[in-house]
Amino acid sequence: MSIINQNSKFATRYKMTMRVKKYIVHEHNKTITCIMECDFPNLPYNERIVKKFDLEFFNTFTVRGVAKCRPGDTYDEQAGCRIAESKAKIKAFKKAEKIMRTYYENVLSEMCNTKHSISFFEEEYRREDCHYRKLVK
Repeated sequence: MSIINQNSKFATRYKMTMRVKKYIVHEHNKTITCIMECDFPNLPYNERIVKKFDLEFFNTFTVRGVAKCRPGDTYDEQAGCRIAESKAKIKAFKKAEKIMRTYYENVLSEMCNTKHSISFFEEEYRREDCHYRKLVK
């Protein structure tokens, strides 16, 4: 089982860890499946995202990549494993991008709600302060 930290070169806050759980080799039909588990270890829990993307424990999800040998190609198990892993990574990155985009949209929405609340309380403060000053005049 290999662990791949895809964000090791970048200074990003959220990281995705990918682990190859196993390869399933079907020599008779010349296919290899790579099952990969991915997670966001430091992404804050968000119930809407967990439900929308069917995430498992600790923001974990599983992807599969399948390599199929075309007619006329020579079957090579190592090459098939690399291709299947690459296809699994493509699916993982696509799903991660969707998860992060949704998370970003949720954060923006919360920020907007917070900004409206700040404005509301600011206005209420002014009103009450004005009311208070009239009372004590």
